Amino acid sequence: MTYIYKWPMAAPCSAILIYTRSGSELTLLTTHRAPAVGVGRCLSAGGFYEVKDMFNTAGKMQDGRAETYREMVEELGEEINTIIPYEVFVGRVRHLWDGMVTSDDPAIIYNGTFRTLEVSAAEMAAIMALPPTEEQIGKTLEIFQIDSSTDDELIARRLADFKYGHEVEAAKMWYAQMVRAPG
Repeated sequence: MTYIYKWPMAAPCSAILIYTRSGSELTLLTTHRAPAVGVGRCLSAGGFYEVKDMFNTAGKMQDGRAETYREMVEELGEEINTIIPYEVFVGRVRHLWDGMVTSDDPAIIYNGTFRTLEVSAAEMAAIMALPPTEEQIGKTLEIFQIDSSTDDELIARRLADFKYGHEVEAAKMWYAQMVRAPG
């Protein structure tokens, strides 16, 4: 008999915070979602893992970095492959946080993994020049000063229009990490 869990399993997903750092200034890339995937501003890219690819592959481990990269390509465009090839991405991407995330629908829980990727000013400019995609209709840069007196409320106010509150929480974690380890 198949085991049935008492509670539904959380859907695996991932998001990435793409940023540049110059002296005491941090610039975070945010995107505006297309109507087909839910209007609102979000972190640089993110979404659900392609779990269907894991069926019938017993004993295989899924590399979540590949899923995060796939989401970057889907949301920012195929041209991201030439700006930041996968091999470069794997060498530079960093883990920020992972855990359970609730949604507006109390019946849905996500198992989210948040990653960060520092890019050069030239790479950020190239990303900003990419055209809209089916999932993303615009990009905005948020500039923050690295200052230990900046609190979570300032970050929350600057990102108040975000579609998902947990992405604002991830941005707060990212900022706190940058303040603790500048340069």
